[in-house]
This record gives sequence, structure tokens and C-alpha cells, in this order.
Amino acid sequence: MTDETHSHGREGGCSRREFLRRAGLAGATAAGVLAAGFALHNRVARRPDEEVRLKDYRVPADSRPRVVAAKGDHVERMLRDCLDPMGGIARFVKSGDVVLLKPNIGFASPPGIGATTNPEVVAATARLCLLAGAAAVWVTDNPINDPERCMTVSGIAAAARAAGARIFLPRPDAFRTVVEPANQRLARWSFLYGPFRNVTVVIGIPVVKNHSLAGATLGMKNWYGLLGGPRNQLHQDIHTSIADLATLVKPTFTILDATRVMFRNGPTGGSPGDVRPERTLAVGVDPVALDVFGASLLGMSHHELPSLAEAARRGLGVLDPRDAGFEMLPGARVGGLQ
Repeated sequence: MTDETHSHGREGGCSRREFLRRAGLAGATAAGVLAAGFALHNRVARRPDEEVRLKDYRVPADSRPRVVAAKGDHVERMLRDCLDPMGGIARFVKSGDVVLLKPNIGFASPPGIGATTNPEVVAATARLCLLAGAAAVWVTDNPINDPERCMTVSGIAAAARAAGARIFLPRPDAFRTVVEPANQRLARWSFLYGPFRNVTVVIGIPVVKNHSLAGATLGMKNWYGLLGGPRNQLHQDIHTSIADLATLVKPTFTILDATRVMFRNGPTGGSPGDVRPERTLAVGVDPVALDVFGASLLGMSHHELPSLAEAARRGLGVLDPRDAGFEMLPGARVGGLQ
């Protein structure tokens, strides 16, 4: 939006009437900006009477590893290496599938800050899905800041489009009230439901980072980015809210991006000094075990993240990655130990 002003009256000044007119316009503009900001923070379902339930996008469990981690410098090769012991991308994506990718694009931050998912990971995932025969791959998020700016500054929009994916930007008519009776905090909540229509595969691509309130942002908390409404209210009971998110959204699988890790000053960070290169990816169909592994990269145990114990209590996964058949490919590490 551009704002143009025109001078009237004598050069170098204006009449009292003109001054008051300009002051009134400035006040109206400021009020509009504040209202727009409030709307961005509180997107709600346009038709609150239309309640929906999310599908369960998980694949049937089998004897193969439910979490696999790899370390290296070639993102797509690492992703393939993680997927291969789990059955490869063909186990999860079939010809004609419509795939939704949900990275963390919560802030208008460049990739080096580590506040958002590495665009290379998003692009590599999109390419693999399309090579597996997906009819379409969509990328979405509902950040606090302007969504289009966040997509652009993070580098994710350009990377996704270059890989053949499409971008779904949140708009008011895309929100619905999603219902999950098993939840405590999120039994009924405004949710970015539009990109889920006709989707057959859902893949979370969170970034591993420190979080000043939750302790860590990992796979389960990544779904927070799809909520509308006054989601800051969820901070009052953040760990129950995170377990609720895992109950609400059951993805096909999740890719944990630890190519670089924000180990302090999260979730926004401030400088490259808050980030260290970890050069690691992990793929999981057990969201709890995957997040336990991610927490270890931040030097944390599941005892420090009550959301993990609560999600395990609900039967959403296991707290010991070894119970999920965890496979650590050469070079990967847990908690700083090779």
C-alpha cells in the first residue's frame, strides 16, 4: 500500500482546516493499520456454523523404523536416505496424490537466522513427491506477520515454486471451525482448512529451534501455525495445547529440519550467532519419538517438555525413540554424542 499526500494553500504551510483534515486522515490510517494487524493475529472462520473434522493422514504401521535420522551436506540425498529404510517416498505418496507441505514460516526472517524451515528442505520434499507421481504439491502456513512477506523473505516461496510446488496464502474464507472432542484446549478452534480440501497426503516440515515459552519448537508445535483465532491464549497452557495439536493433525509423516539449529533466543532469534550448523534431517511417522530426538539436539530431554509425555499418554507415540525402531544413519547424533 502506498500513501500519497498533496500540499494545498500557501507554500511552506497549510491552513488550520487543512491541518485538521490531514490529522483526521492520519488518524484513520493509523486505525486501519492497527485493525489490519489485529485481523492478522486473529483470523477466524468466516462461517462459524460450518464445523469440520480433519482426516487422519497416517499410513498403517509396520515393522520398519518409525524414525530415521541422517547427517550430511546434500539435503535431497539425506531425505532419501531417511525415507529408504521406511519404505521410500513411494510408501507415502502415490500417483495422483495431492500433497500439502507445512513448513515453519512464522516470521519474515532470512534462512540464515534459523527461525524458519530451510527452503532447500521444502524444495527437496516437493521434488520427491512430484517424482513419486503427486498430481500437485501445495505449501502453506498462517504466520503472525504478513504471510506473503514471510513466504518471500524466508526464501520458501521461491524454492517451492522452483521445485514445482504451489503456494496457498491464508485468506478469511479459508478458515473453518475444526472440531476435535478429545482435546482440552483445542476442542473447537478456527483453523486454516482451505488447503486441506482434496488433500490426500500431509507432511510437516518443522525447524528445530529454542522457544522461550514452550522450551522447543519441533514437529508437534509446528501445527500451531495453522490456527486462527486468539491463539496467544493457548500460551497459558502451552504444553497441553501442543499435545492437542498432535491430536488434531495426524500427518502422513514429518521431516525434522535440523540442517541448522537455533539453540537460543527462540523462536525469533536475532542473529546468525544464535544458530549452529547441525547438518541433520530426521523423518518420522511417530511424532513423539521424532520430537524426543529433536529435543536432544537442543540438549533437552522429554522430561523438560511436558507436551511429549502428554502426547505419549494419549497414544500418539512413544517417548523412547528406540521403541520406535529409531535408526541413526552414520554421522547423525543424539544430544551431542556421536
